[in-house]
Parts: sequence; C-alpha cells; structure tokens
Amino acid sequence: MKNQNTSEISFSDALAQKLANKGYPRDEDFEENFIYLPIYSKDEHKTYLILQSLEENYRHKEQILLGRKSKQTKISIEIDHIMPQQLTPKWRKHIGKNYNEVIHKYLHTIGNLTLSGYNKDMRNHDFNKKKRVLSESRIELNKYSRV
Repeated sequence: MKNQNTSEISFSDALAQKLANKGYPRDEDFEENFIYLPIYSKDEHKTYLILQSLEENYRHKEQILLGRKSKQTKISIEIDHIMPQQLTPKWRKHIGKNYNEVIHKYLHTIGNLTLSGYNKDMRNHDFNKKKRVLSESRIELNKYSRV
C-alpha cells in the first residue's frame, strides 16, 4: 500500500537506505574497499574465513576440505602472501624502484592473499616460481591470474 505523502520506493532501495543509515557501505564502496583495504591482520581467522568462503563458492563436487591443521589432517592449508612480507632483493627488483610503496599499499589486500598448502615451501620464492606452483594447485583461487 502506497502512502500518499511519500513517493513509492522499492524494497531493495528501502533496505539499502536503512542499511546505509546504520553504517553499512554502499555496494560501490564495499567493492572498492574489498579490493584496496588490508584484510590480513592479527586476527588471521577472519581473513582465512573470507578466503575459504571465496574458494567454497566454486561449489565443485570434489571440494578440497579446507581447515587449519588438526590432529585428523596432515596437510595444513594456510594463508599465503604471494608477494612476501619480507622482500628479497629479487622481489625488490621484480617490483621496481617503488617497492616500498607497493608493499605498503598491497601486502595485506585480497589480491595478494591466497590459500595454499605450499606456504612453508615457497616463503620468499620469486614471483614466477610462486605463480607456477600456485597455478598447479587444486585450490581454485590460485588458478586465476591477471599477471
């Protein structure tokens, strides 16, 4: 029923307006922040859940059982920084002269994080080697590469 004093507004617009009034971001703001704001922090668990949710969204019939290492599992799937937290001279050269700016801006963002069982083996390997290893991974997040 439409109130004569108000203009007609769709349910989705009304909900978006209500959520915005409660401090929830607009879709555009969420998208921008999801790409550029750091998501990796001292609370690794939240970051892991985000990456796990993205991986599980592929909904394969043969999904990899994700989870931290436990008494039942022998493999530990961990959060991996593709560009490592400690840059080697090779990484600095690969990134270029502005490597300090790049690491500060992108280190903990969604584009530099993935899930991997090879994290301990690859630590600071150069980008091309990491890319090759991750491309052969059974984890879908590692199969998409823009670079």
